[in-house]
Amino acid sequence: MGGTDFWVCWTLREPFSLPGATDHFMFFRPPSPWSKVVTTLSSLEARINAAS
Repeated sequence: MGGTDFWVCWTLREPFSLPGATDHFMFFRPPSPWSKVVTTLSSLEARINAAS
C-alpha cells in the first residue's frame, strides 16, 4: 500500500473501533481500490455513532 499512484489525506478522529485506527482516511486522488474500503469503514462508523 503506497507509492506515487495514490494520495491520501488523513485526519485525527475519535478512536475508531479497530486496533490503532485513530487516524481516518478522508479522500483519495486519484481514485484507488482503497477508496471503497474507506467508504465502507465510514458508513460503518456512521452506523456505530447513530446507534450509540
